[in-house]
Amino acid sequence: MSDRGYFNLLAHLTRSTTSLPLSTAQAAVTHYLAHVQPTPTPLAASVISSAYFRSTSYAKLDALQTAFRHAVHLKVKLLKDEKRGLFTLGLSARTATWIYEVLKGLEGGAALLRFGCASGLLLGLEDWEDELTARNSRMRRRVEEELVIALAEVMDFHTEPNSAWEREFASDTEGTSFASIYIVLGIETHCTEMLSDALLIAARSLPLVDMRRLSALPLAPLTHLLLSTIGNAFDSGTFLSSLPDSLRRTSNGKVTLLPNSPFDAKLRELSTSQLVSSMAPLSAMYVQLLSALADAKPRDAWSVMADTLQRLDALTSLVEADWLRSSLAEIAPSDDDAIDADAKERVMVMWTILKTLLFTTIRLLQATLSLVISVPQPDMFSTSRNTSSTDRSTATSPSGLALTSLRILSHISFILPQFGGVTSIGTTDGGSGFPELKRAFYTALDVLSADPVESARFVRESRETFDATSDLAGSSRTSDWPARFVAAKKAYALACVEQLVPVLNDYNVQTDVYPLCAPYVDFLLSSSTRANIEHLPFGSPGLLLSINSRTSN
Repeated sequence: MSDRGYFNLLAHLTRSTTSLPLSTAQAAVTHYLAHVQPTPTPLAASVISSAYFRSTSYAKLDALQTAFRHAVHLKVKLLKDEKRGLFTLGLSARTATWIYEVLKGLEGGAALLRFGCASGLLLGLEDWEDELTARNSRMRRRVEEELVIALAEVMDFHTEPNSAWEREFASDTEGTSFASIYIVLGIETHCTEMLSDALLIAARSLPLVDMRRLSALPLAPLTHLLLSTIGNAFDSGTFLSSLPDSLRRTSNGKVTLLPNSPFDAKLRELSTSQLVSSMAPLSAMYVQLLSALADAKPRDAWSVMADTLQRLDALTSLVEADWLRSSLAEIAPSDDDAIDADAKERVMVMWTILKTLLFTTIRLLQATLSLVISVPQPDMFSTSRNTSSTDRSTATSPSGLALTSLRILSHISFILPQFGGVTSIGTTDGGSGFPELKRAFYTALDVLSADPVESARFVRESRETFDATSDLAGSSRTSDWPARFVAAKKAYALACVEQLVPVLNDYNVQTDVYPLCAPYVDFLLSSSTRANIEHLPFGSPGLLLSINSRTSN
Protein backbone atom coordinates (compact mmCIF):
# COMPACT_ATOMS: atom_id res chain seq x y z
CA MET A 1 0.00 0.00 0.00
CA SER A 2 1.48 3.34 -1.06
CA ASP A 3 -0.72 5.58 1.10
CA ARG A 4 1.46 8.16 2.84
CA GLY A 5 -0.76 8.11 5.94
CA TYR A 6 -0.21 4.37 6.22
CA PHE A 7 3.56 4.79 6.30
CA ASN A 8 3.26 7.63 8.81
CA LEU A 9 1.21 5.35 11.05
CA LEU A 10 3.85 2.62 10.86
CA ALA A 11 6.56 5.17 11.67
CA HIS A 12 4.71 6.36 14.79
CA LEU A 13 4.05 2.80 15.93
CA THR A 14 7.77 2.10 16.08
CA ARG A 15 8.28 4.86 18.66
CA SER A 16 7.50 4.44 22.35
CA THR A 17 7.05 8.21 22.66
CA THR A 18 5.42 10.14 19.86
CA SER A 19 3.37 13.26 19.29
CA LEU A 20 0.59 11.19 17.72
CA PRO A 21 -2.53 11.47 19.92
CA LEU A 22 -4.03 8.18 21.03
CA SER A 23 -7.38 8.99 19.45
CA THR A 24 -5.65 9.62 16.10
CA ALA A 25 -3.70 6.37 16.35
CA GLN A 26 -6.92 4.50 17.14
CA ALA A 27 -8.74 5.97 14.16
CA ALA A 28 -5.80 5.29 11.84
CA VAL A 29 -5.52 1.65 12.92
CA THR A 30 -9.25 1.21 12.35
CA HIS A 31 -9.11 2.77 8.89
CA TYR A 32 -6.11 0.90 7.56
CA LEU A 33 -7.06 -2.48 9.03
CA ALA A 34 -10.26 -2.28 6.97
CA HIS A 35 -8.72 -0.77 3.82
CA VAL A 36 -5.19 -2.15 3.55
CA GLN A 37 -4.61 -4.48 0.60
CA PRO A 38 -3.98 -7.28 -0.10
CA THR A 39 -4.07 -8.41 3.54
CA PRO A 40 -4.27 -6.80 7.02
CA THR A 41 -1.86 -9.36 8.52
CA PRO A 42 1.30 -7.18 8.41
CA LEU A 43 -0.50 -4.19 9.95
CA ALA A 44 -2.01 -6.31 12.73
CA ALA A 45 1.46 -7.69 13.47
CA SER A 46 2.95 -4.17 13.46
CA VAL A 47 0.30 -2.92 15.88
CA ILE A 48 0.65 -5.73 18.39
CA SER A 49 4.45 -5.62 18.41
CA SER A 50 4.74 -1.84 18.29
CA ALA A 51 6.65 0.17 20.86
CA TYR A 52 3.70 2.58 20.94
CA PHE A 53 1.28 0.04 22.41
CA ARG A 54 3.88 -2.02 24.28
CA SER A 55 3.98 0.57 27.08
CA THR A 56 0.54 -0.64 28.10
CA SER A 57 -2.03 1.41 29.96
CA TYR A 58 -5.76 0.98 30.27
CA ALA A 59 -6.30 3.88 27.86
CA LYS A 60 -4.15 2.19 25.19
CA LEU A 61 -5.71 -1.21 25.76
CA ASP A 62 -9.17 0.32 25.49
CA ALA A 63 -8.08 2.11 22.30
CA LEU A 64 -6.88 -1.19 20.82
CA GLN A 65 -10.16 -2.89 21.62
CA THR A 66 -12.14 0.00 20.14
CA ALA A 67 -9.92 0.17 17.03
CA PHE A 68 -10.36 -3.52 16.20
CA ARG A 69 -14.08 -3.36 16.98
CA HIS A 70 -14.60 -0.40 14.66
CA ALA A 71 -12.40 -2.06 12.04
CA VAL A 72 -14.90 -4.93 11.91
CA HIS A 73 -17.71 -2.40 11.43
CA LEU A 74 -15.89 -0.61 8.64
CA LYS A 75 -14.79 -3.80 6.88
CA VAL A 76 -18.29 -5.25 6.87
CA LYS A 77 -19.66 -2.01 5.41
CA LEU A 78 -16.98 -2.03 2.70
CA LEU A 79 -17.71 -5.65 1.84
CA LYS A 80 -21.45 -4.95 1.66
CA ASP A 81 -20.80 -2.09 -0.79
CA GLU A 82 -18.58 -4.20 -3.08
CA LYS A 83 -19.96 -5.24 -6.43
CA ARG A 84 -20.80 -8.92 -6.38
CA GLY A 85 -20.58 -11.41 -9.22
CA LEU A 86 -22.26 -14.73 -9.72
CA PHE A 87 -19.50 -16.64 -7.94
CA THR A 88 -18.69 -14.06 -5.24
CA LEU A 89 -18.62 -15.43 -1.71
CA GLY A 90 -21.25 -14.28 0.74
CA LEU A 91 -20.75 -11.47 3.25
CA SER A 92 -20.08 -13.82 6.16
CA ALA A 93 -17.48 -15.83 4.21
CA ARG A 94 -15.61 -12.73 3.03
CA THR A 95 -15.66 -11.28 6.55
CA ALA A 96 -14.28 -14.60 7.85
CA THR A 97 -11.36 -14.43 5.41
CA TRP A 98 -10.47 -10.95 6.70
CA ILE A 99 -10.83 -12.06 10.34
CA TYR A 100 -8.47 -14.99 9.82
CA GLU A 101 -5.87 -12.70 8.27
CA VAL A 102 -6.09 -10.30 11.20
CA LEU A 103 -5.76 -13.17 13.68
CA LYS A 104 -2.69 -14.39 11.81
CA GLY A 105 -1.05 -11.03 12.45
CA LEU A 106 -1.70 -11.33 16.20
CA GLU A 107 0.27 -14.56 16.52
CA GLY A 108 3.21 -14.31 18.90
CA GLY A 109 2.18 -10.95 20.33
CA ALA A 110 2.06 -10.03 24.01
CA ALA A 111 -0.85 -11.77 25.71
CA LEU A 112 -2.50 -8.64 27.08
CA LEU A 113 -2.41 -6.87 23.70
CA ARG A 114 -3.69 -9.96 21.89
CA PHE A 115 -6.51 -10.14 24.39
CA GLY A 116 -7.48 -6.52 23.75
CA CYS A 117 -7.45 -7.00 19.97
CA ALA A 118 -9.41 -10.27 20.08
CA SER A 119 -11.95 -8.64 22.40
CA GLY A 120 -12.47 -5.89 19.85
CA LEU A 121 -12.97 -8.40 17.04
CA LEU A 122 -15.52 -10.34 19.10
CA LEU A 123 -17.45 -7.19 20.01
CA GLY A 124 -17.48 -6.16 16.36
CA LEU A 125 -18.83 -9.53 15.25
CA GLU A 126 -21.52 -9.35 17.93
CA ASP A 127 -22.52 -5.89 16.71
CA TRP A 128 -23.07 -7.28 13.19
CA GLU A 129 -24.60 -10.58 14.27
CA ASP A 130 -27.94 -9.81 12.59
CA GLU A 131 -26.16 -9.40 9.24
CA LEU A 132 -23.49 -12.09 9.60
CA THR A 133 -25.39 -14.77 11.61
CA ALA A 134 -21.96 -15.97 12.71
CA ARG A 135 -22.59 -16.92 16.35
CA ASN A 136 -22.03 -20.63 15.67
CA SER A 137 -19.57 -20.18 12.84
CA ARG A 138 -15.91 -21.21 12.62
CA MET A 139 -14.97 -17.51 12.37
CA ARG A 140 -16.60 -16.67 15.69
CA ARG A 141 -15.12 -19.79 17.28
CA ARG A 142 -11.59 -18.82 16.20
CA VAL A 143 -11.93 -15.34 17.70
CA GLU A 144 -13.32 -16.71 20.97
CA GLU A 145 -10.53 -19.27 21.19
CA GLU A 146 -7.90 -16.58 20.66
CA LEU A 147 -9.52 -14.46 23.37
CA VAL A 148 -9.64 -17.36 25.85
CA ILE A 149 -6.03 -18.39 25.18
CA ALA A 150 -4.76 -14.83 25.56
CA LEU A 151 -6.65 -14.35 28.84
CA ALA A 152 -5.29 -17.66 30.15
CA GLU A 153 -1.75 -16.45 29.38
CA VAL A 154 -2.41 -13.19 31.22
CA MET A 155 -3.65 -15.19 34.20
CA ASP A 156 -0.47 -17.29 34.25
CA PHE A 157 1.38 -14.27 35.60
CA HIS A 158 -0.98 -14.02 38.58
CA THR A 159 -1.40 -17.61 39.76
CA GLU A 160 0.85 -19.67 41.96
CA PRO A 161 2.92 -22.41 40.25
CA ASN A 162 1.26 -25.79 40.72
CA SER A 163 3.88 -28.35 39.80
CA ALA A 164 7.37 -28.93 41.18
CA TRP A 165 9.13 -27.91 37.99
CA GLU A 166 7.08 -24.69 37.80
CA ARG A 167 8.10 -23.81 41.36
CA GLU A 168 11.71 -24.59 40.53
CA PHE A 169 11.55 -22.26 37.55
CA ALA A 170 9.92 -19.60 39.72
CA SER A 171 12.79 -19.87 42.22
CA ASP A 172 15.27 -19.14 39.43
CA THR A 173 13.60 -15.76 38.93
CA GLU A 174 13.54 -14.91 42.65
CA GLY A 175 14.49 -11.33 43.22
CA THR A 176 13.18 -10.27 39.83
CA SER A 177 10.10 -8.09 40.04
CA PHE A 178 6.96 -8.88 38.06
CA ALA A 179 7.33 -5.53 36.32
CA SER A 180 10.76 -6.41 34.96
CA ILE A 181 9.53 -9.84 33.81
CA TYR A 182 6.72 -8.15 31.88
CA ILE A 183 9.20 -5.80 30.21
CA VAL A 184 11.17 -8.83 29.01
CA LEU A 185 7.92 -10.26 27.66
CA GLY A 186 7.15 -6.98 25.91
CA ILE A 187 4.72 -5.41 28.38
CA GLU A 188 5.85 -2.49 30.51
CA THR A 189 3.29 -2.31 33.28
CA HIS A 190 2.84 -3.21 36.89
CA CYS A 191 1.33 -6.64 37.46
CA THR A 192 -1.68 -5.37 39.42
CA GLU A 193 -2.51 -2.76 36.81
CA MET A 194 -2.10 -5.38 34.11
CA LEU A 195 -4.63 -7.65 35.78
CA SER A 196 -7.11 -4.82 36.38
CA ASP A 197 -6.83 -3.68 32.77
CA ALA A 198 -7.41 -7.21 31.50
CA LEU A 199 -10.48 -7.70 33.69
CA LEU A 200 -11.97 -4.37 32.64
CA ILE A 201 -11.65 -5.41 29.01
CA ALA A 202 -12.90 -8.92 29.81
CA ALA A 203 -16.02 -7.52 31.48
CA ARG A 204 -17.19 -6.31 28.05
CA SER A 205 -16.24 -9.28 25.90
CA LEU A 206 -16.22 -12.38 28.11
CA PRO A 207 -20.05 -12.49 28.44
CA LEU A 208 -20.14 -13.07 24.66
CA VAL A 209 -17.94 -16.19 24.77
CA ASP A 210 -19.66 -19.53 24.36
CA MET A 211 -19.92 -21.39 27.68
CA ARG A 212 -18.08 -24.42 26.28
CA ARG A 213 -15.02 -22.35 25.43
CA LEU A 214 -15.32 -20.31 28.61
CA SER A 215 -15.08 -23.52 30.66
CA ALA A 216 -11.59 -24.09 29.22
CA LEU A 217 -10.34 -21.24 31.42
CA PRO A 218 -9.23 -21.89 35.01
CA LEU A 219 -12.52 -20.47 36.28
CA ALA A 220 -11.86 -20.73 40.02
CA PRO A 221 -8.54 -18.79 39.88
CA LEU A 222 -10.11 -16.28 37.48
CA THR A 223 -13.00 -15.70 39.86
CA HIS A 224 -10.59 -15.24 42.78
CA LEU A 225 -8.62 -12.69 40.74
CA LEU A 226 -11.85 -10.88 39.89
CA LEU A 227 -12.83 -10.76 43.57
CA SER A 228 -9.40 -9.39 44.46
CA THR A 229 -9.77 -6.69 41.83
CA ILE A 230 -13.22 -5.70 43.12
CA GLY A 231 -11.85 -5.57 46.66
CA ASN A 232 -8.84 -3.51 45.60
CA ALA A 233 -11.15 -0.99 43.94
CA PHE A 234 -12.50 -0.22 47.43
CA ASP A 235 -9.06 -0.46 49.10
CA SER A 236 -10.15 -3.76 50.67
CA GLY A 237 -12.63 -1.80 52.80
CA THR A 238 -10.25 0.85 54.15
CA PHE A 239 -11.25 3.73 51.86
CA LEU A 240 -13.07 5.44 54.78
CA SER A 241 -10.13 5.11 57.19
CA SER A 242 -9.09 8.76 56.77
CA LEU A 243 -12.67 10.10 56.96
CA PRO A 244 -12.88 10.68 60.77
CA ASP A 245 -9.71 12.79 60.86
CA SER A 246 -10.75 14.76 57.77
CA LEU A 247 -14.01 16.05 59.29
CA ARG A 248 -14.40 19.15 61.45
CA ARG A 249 -17.21 21.11 63.09
CA THR A 250 -17.67 24.69 61.96
CA SER A 251 -18.46 27.54 64.35
CA ASN A 252 -22.18 27.08 63.67
CA GLY A 253 -22.02 23.36 64.46
CA LYS A 254 -22.12 22.03 60.91
CA VAL A 255 -19.88 19.22 59.69
CA THR A 256 -17.35 20.06 57.00
CA LEU A 257 -14.79 18.05 55.06
CA LEU A 258 -11.37 19.67 55.12
CA PRO A 259 -10.12 20.58 51.63
CA ASN A 260 -6.91 18.81 50.58
CA SER A 261 -7.33 16.37 53.46
CA PRO A 262 -6.39 12.69 53.02
CA PHE A 263 -10.03 11.70 52.54
CA ASP A 264 -10.58 14.54 50.08
CA ALA A 265 -7.75 13.09 47.98
CA LYS A 266 -9.17 9.59 48.36
CA LEU A 267 -12.56 10.81 47.13
CA ARG A 268 -10.99 12.28 44.01
CA GLU A 269 -9.16 9.02 43.39
CA LEU A 270 -12.26 6.84 43.79
CA SER A 271 -14.58 9.15 41.84
CA THR A 272 -12.27 8.96 38.82
CA SER A 273 -11.39 5.28 39.21
CA GLN A 274 -12.13 3.19 36.14
CA LEU A 275 -12.59 0.15 38.38
CA VAL A 276 -15.20 1.79 40.62
CA SER A 277 -17.16 3.10 37.63
CA SER A 278 -17.05 -0.40 36.08
CA MET A 279 -18.50 -2.27 39.05
CA ALA A 280 -21.69 -3.15 37.14
CA PRO A 281 -19.95 -5.09 34.32
CA LEU A 282 -17.37 -6.55 36.72
CA SER A 283 -20.06 -7.90 39.05
CA ALA A 284 -22.00 -9.19 36.03
CA MET A 285 -18.87 -11.06 34.92
CA TYR A 286 -18.63 -12.59 38.40
CA VAL A 287 -22.19 -13.90 38.00
CA GLN A 288 -21.29 -15.43 34.64
CA LEU A 289 -18.06 -17.05 35.88
CA LEU A 290 -19.66 -18.45 39.03
CA SER A 291 -22.53 -19.93 37.01
CA ALA A 292 -20.10 -21.54 34.56
CA LEU A 293 -18.02 -22.88 37.43
CA ALA A 294 -21.09 -24.34 39.14
CA ASP A 295 -21.99 -26.22 35.95
CA ALA A 296 -18.46 -27.54 35.39
CA LYS A 297 -17.09 -28.02 38.93
CA PRO A 298 -19.64 -27.69 41.76
CA ARG A 299 -16.97 -28.36 44.39
CA ASP A 300 -14.91 -25.38 43.22
CA ALA A 301 -18.04 -23.24 42.96
CA TRP A 302 -18.94 -23.80 46.61
CA SER A 303 -15.38 -23.01 47.62
CA VAL A 304 -15.50 -19.76 45.62
CA MET A 305 -18.87 -18.83 47.15
CA ALA A 306 -17.49 -19.30 50.66
CA ASP A 307 -14.42 -17.23 49.79
CA THR A 308 -16.59 -14.50 48.26
CA LEU A 309 -18.67 -14.09 51.40
CA GLN A 310 -15.63 -14.18 53.68
CA ARG A 311 -14.00 -11.39 51.67
CA LEU A 312 -17.18 -9.31 51.63
CA ASP A 313 -17.62 -9.84 55.37
CA ALA A 314 -14.09 -8.59 56.07
CA LEU A 315 -14.41 -5.65 53.66
CA THR A 316 -17.80 -4.41 54.89
CA SER A 317 -16.82 -4.78 58.55
CA LEU A 318 -13.91 -2.37 57.98
CA VAL A 319 -16.20 0.08 56.19
CA GLU A 320 -18.67 -0.07 59.09
CA ALA A 321 -15.94 0.46 61.72
CA ASP A 322 -14.54 3.53 59.95
CA TRP A 323 -18.00 4.97 59.35
CA LEU A 324 -18.86 4.56 63.02
CA ARG A 325 -15.81 6.64 64.02
CA SER A 326 -16.88 9.56 61.83
CA SER A 327 -19.22 12.37 62.81
CA LEU A 328 -21.25 11.73 59.63
CA ALA A 329 -22.67 8.64 61.34
CA GLU A 330 -24.82 11.01 63.41
CA ILE A 331 -26.32 12.73 60.37
CA ALA A 332 -29.03 11.58 57.98
CA PRO A 333 -27.99 11.74 54.31
CA SER A 334 -31.03 13.92 53.61
CA ASP A 335 -30.19 16.39 56.40
CA ASP A 336 -28.59 19.11 54.29
CA ASP A 337 -28.66 21.63 57.10
CA ALA A 338 -26.17 19.58 59.13
CA ILE A 339 -23.51 19.66 56.36
CA ASP A 340 -21.48 22.77 55.57
CA ALA A 341 -22.23 24.15 52.12
CA ASP A 342 -18.62 23.79 50.97
CA ALA A 343 -18.64 20.06 51.80
CA LYS A 344 -22.07 19.05 50.46
CA GLU A 345 -20.90 18.14 46.96
CA ARG A 346 -18.01 16.01 48.23
CA VAL A 347 -20.25 14.28 50.77
CA MET A 348 -22.63 13.43 47.92
CA VAL A 349 -19.69 11.90 46.03
CA MET A 350 -18.91 9.80 49.11
CA TRP A 351 -22.50 8.53 49.27
CA THR A 352 -22.34 7.67 45.58
CA ILE A 353 -19.30 5.49 46.26
CA LEU A 354 -21.05 3.86 49.23
CA LYS A 355 -24.08 3.14 47.02
CA THR A 356 -21.77 1.59 44.43
CA LEU A 357 -20.36 -0.64 47.17
CA LEU A 358 -23.88 -1.60 48.22
CA PHE A 359 -24.98 -2.43 44.65
CA THR A 360 -21.85 -4.50 44.07
CA THR A 361 -22.32 -6.37 47.34
CA ILE A 362 -25.95 -7.13 46.56
CA ARG A 363 -25.04 -8.40 43.07
CA LEU A 364 -22.45 -10.80 44.48
CA LEU A 365 -24.79 -11.94 47.27
CA GLN A 366 -27.61 -12.58 44.79
CA ALA A 367 -25.37 -14.72 42.59
CA THR A 368 -24.08 -16.70 45.56
CA LEU A 369 -27.44 -17.28 47.23
CA SER A 370 -29.09 -18.29 43.94
CA LEU A 371 -26.54 -21.08 43.55
CA VAL A 372 -26.85 -22.07 47.20
CA ILE A 373 -30.49 -22.86 46.42
CA SER A 374 -30.03 -24.46 43.00
CA VAL A 375 -26.70 -26.31 43.27
CA PRO A 376 -26.54 -29.15 45.84
CA GLN A 377 -23.66 -28.85 48.26
CA PRO A 378 -20.95 -31.42 47.46
CA ASP A 379 -19.52 -33.56 50.23
CA MET A 380 -16.26 -31.67 50.14
CA PHE A 381 -15.47 -29.95 53.42
CA SER A 382 -14.78 -32.92 55.66
CA THR A 383 -11.16 -31.89 56.13
CA SER A 384 -9.32 -28.59 56.23
CA ARG A 385 -5.81 -27.42 56.98
CA ASN A 386 -6.72 -24.50 59.21
CA THR A 387 -10.06 -25.36 60.83
CA SER A 388 -11.79 -28.37 62.24
CA SER A 389 -14.06 -30.32 59.94
CA THR A 390 -17.13 -29.28 61.95
CA ASP A 391 -16.30 -25.56 61.82
CA ARG A 392 -15.43 -25.77 58.15
CA SER A 393 -18.58 -27.63 57.14
CA THR A 394 -20.71 -25.20 59.16
CA ALA A 395 -19.09 -22.13 57.60
CA THR A 396 -19.62 -23.46 54.10
CA SER A 397 -23.03 -25.05 54.60
CA PRO A 398 -26.07 -23.37 53.03
CA SER A 399 -27.15 -21.96 56.39
CA GLY A 400 -23.60 -20.86 57.16
CA LEU A 401 -23.37 -18.96 53.87
CA ALA A 402 -26.79 -17.41 54.48
CA LEU A 403 -25.74 -16.32 57.97
CA THR A 404 -22.61 -14.69 56.58
CA SER A 405 -24.72 -12.94 53.93
CA LEU A 406 -26.99 -11.46 56.59
CA ARG A 407 -23.96 -10.39 58.62
CA ILE A 408 -22.57 -8.59 55.56
CA LEU A 409 -25.83 -6.67 55.11
CA SER A 410 -25.74 -5.78 58.80
CA HIS A 411 -22.31 -4.19 58.34
CA ILE A 412 -23.67 -1.84 55.68
CA SER A 413 -27.09 -1.34 57.28
CA PHE A 414 -26.29 2.37 57.70
CA ILE A 415 -26.69 2.71 53.90
CA LEU A 416 -29.99 0.81 53.69
CA PRO A 417 -32.36 3.54 54.98
CA GLN A 418 -31.74 5.49 51.78
CA PHE A 419 -33.51 2.68 49.92
CA GLY A 420 -36.35 2.27 52.38
CA GLY A 421 -34.61 -0.52 54.31
CA VAL A 422 -35.28 -4.19 53.71
CA THR A 423 -38.95 -4.42 54.70
CA SER A 424 -40.64 -1.25 53.45
CA ILE A 425 -43.06 -1.45 50.54
CA GLY A 426 -41.73 1.67 48.89
CA THR A 427 -39.55 4.71 49.33
CA THR A 428 -40.46 8.19 50.42
CA ASP A 429 -40.39 9.42 46.83
CA GLY A 430 -42.99 6.86 45.77
CA GLY A 431 -40.55 4.41 44.21
CA SER A 432 -40.47 0.68 44.73
CA GLY A 433 -37.33 0.69 46.88
CA PHE A 434 -34.49 -1.64 46.05
CA PRO A 435 -36.00 -4.98 44.93
CA GLU A 436 -32.59 -6.66 44.47
CA LEU A 437 -31.75 -5.88 48.09
CA LYS A 438 -35.00 -7.37 49.33
CA ARG A 439 -34.55 -10.44 47.14
CA ALA A 440 -31.10 -11.12 48.56
CA PHE A 441 -32.30 -10.40 52.09
CA TYR A 442 -35.29 -12.72 52.04
CA THR A 443 -33.43 -15.45 50.15
CA ALA A 444 -30.76 -15.48 52.85
CA LEU A 445 -33.44 -15.65 55.56
CA ASP A 446 -35.25 -18.50 53.78
CA VAL A 447 -32.05 -20.51 53.60
CA LEU A 448 -31.09 -19.73 57.19
CA SER A 449 -34.53 -20.55 58.60
CA ALA A 450 -34.16 -24.13 57.36
CA ASP A 451 -31.52 -24.59 60.09
CA PRO A 452 -32.90 -23.79 63.57
CA VAL A 453 -29.44 -24.07 65.15
CA GLU A 454 -27.84 -21.50 62.85
CA SER A 455 -30.96 -19.32 63.10
CA ALA A 456 -30.62 -19.26 66.87
CA ARG A 457 -26.93 -18.46 66.50
CA PHE A 458 -27.66 -15.46 64.30
CA VAL A 459 -30.29 -14.11 66.70
CA ARG A 460 -27.89 -14.57 69.61
CA GLU A 461 -25.16 -12.67 67.74
CA SER A 462 -27.62 -9.87 67.05
CA ARG A 463 -28.57 -9.60 70.71
CA GLU A 464 -24.92 -9.68 71.80
CA THR A 465 -24.12 -6.85 69.40
CA PHE A 466 -26.51 -4.54 71.18
CA ASP A 467 -25.59 -5.83 74.62
CA ALA A 468 -22.16 -4.34 73.97
CA THR A 469 -23.54 -0.97 72.96
CA SER A 470 -26.61 -0.21 75.04
CA ASP A 471 -28.73 -1.31 77.97
CA LEU A 472 -31.75 -2.52 76.04
CA ALA A 473 -33.71 -3.22 79.21
CA GLY A 474 -33.72 0.48 80.04
CA SER A 475 -32.87 3.80 78.52
CA SER A 476 -29.31 4.37 79.75
CA ARG A 477 -26.67 4.24 77.02
CA THR A 478 -23.38 2.48 77.72
CA SER A 479 -21.76 3.26 74.36
CA ASP A 480 -20.90 6.26 72.26
CA TRP A 481 -22.51 4.80 69.13
CA PRO A 482 -24.61 7.51 67.44
CA ALA A 483 -28.34 7.05 67.87
CA ARG A 484 -28.97 7.15 64.11
CA PHE A 485 -26.43 4.40 63.52
CA VAL A 486 -27.93 2.24 66.29
CA ALA A 487 -31.45 2.79 64.94
CA ALA A 488 -30.50 1.64 61.43
CA LYS A 489 -28.60 -1.39 62.69
CA LYS A 490 -31.34 -2.40 65.11
CA ALA A 491 -34.05 -1.93 62.49
CA TYR A 492 -32.17 -4.36 60.27
CA ALA A 493 -31.65 -6.85 63.12
CA LEU A 494 -35.33 -6.78 64.10
CA ALA A 495 -36.38 -7.28 60.49
CA CYS A 496 -34.23 -10.42 60.42
CA VAL A 497 -35.48 -11.70 63.77
CA GLU A 498 -39.10 -11.24 62.76
CA GLN A 499 -38.66 -13.82 59.98
CA LEU A 500 -36.81 -16.28 62.22
CA VAL A 501 -39.12 -16.32 65.24
CA PRO A 502 -41.19 -19.28 63.95
CA VAL A 503 -38.13 -21.59 63.98
CA LEU A 504 -36.83 -20.52 67.41
CA ASN A 505 -37.66 -22.35 70.62
CA ASP A 506 -39.09 -20.60 73.66
CA TYR A 507 -35.71 -20.41 75.36
CA ASN A 508 -34.19 -18.49 72.42
CA VAL A 509 -37.18 -16.17 72.33
CA GLN A 510 -36.89 -15.42 76.05
CA THR A 511 -33.11 -14.97 76.19
CA ASP A 512 -32.30 -13.42 72.79
CA VAL A 513 -35.37 -12.06 71.03
CA TYR A 514 -37.26 -10.49 73.91
CA PRO A 515 -34.29 -8.36 75.12
CA LEU A 516 -34.09 -6.87 71.62
CA CYS A 517 -37.79 -6.06 71.56
CA ALA A 518 -38.46 -5.15 75.20
CA PRO A 519 -38.14 -1.37 74.76
CA TYR A 520 -40.84 -1.46 72.06
CA VAL A 521 -43.35 -3.97 73.46
CA ASP A 522 -44.73 -1.55 75.99
CA PHE A 523 -44.76 1.14 73.31
CA LEU A 524 -46.85 -1.06 71.05
CA LEU A 525 -49.28 -2.20 73.73
CA SER A 526 -49.86 1.30 75.04
CA SER A 527 -53.30 2.47 73.98
CA SER A 528 -51.95 5.99 73.54
CA THR A 529 -49.42 4.91 70.94
CA ARG A 530 -51.27 2.26 68.96
CA ALA A 531 -52.16 4.90 66.38
CA ASN A 532 -48.48 5.71 65.88
CA ILE A 533 -47.26 2.21 65.07
CA GLU A 534 -45.70 3.44 61.84
CA HIS A 535 -43.10 5.33 63.88
CA LEU A 536 -41.58 2.13 65.24
CA PRO A 537 -37.92 1.74 64.14
CA PHE A 538 -38.61 -1.31 61.95
CA GLY A 539 -40.97 -2.57 59.33
CA SER A 540 -43.72 -4.60 60.98
CA PRO A 541 -45.30 -4.68 64.46
CA GLY A 542 -46.08 -8.36 63.92
CA LEU A 543 -42.82 -9.27 65.60
CA LEU A 544 -43.76 -7.48 68.83
CA LEU A 545 -47.22 -9.01 68.90
CA SER A 546 -45.91 -12.54 68.42
CA ILE A 547 -43.14 -12.04 70.98
CA ASN A 548 -45.54 -10.63 73.53
CA SER A 549 -47.81 -13.64 73.00
CA ARG A 550 -44.94 -16.13 73.32
CA THR A 551 -43.44 -14.51 76.42
CA SER A 552 -46.83 -14.09 78.13
CA ASN A 553 -47.51 -17.80 77.72
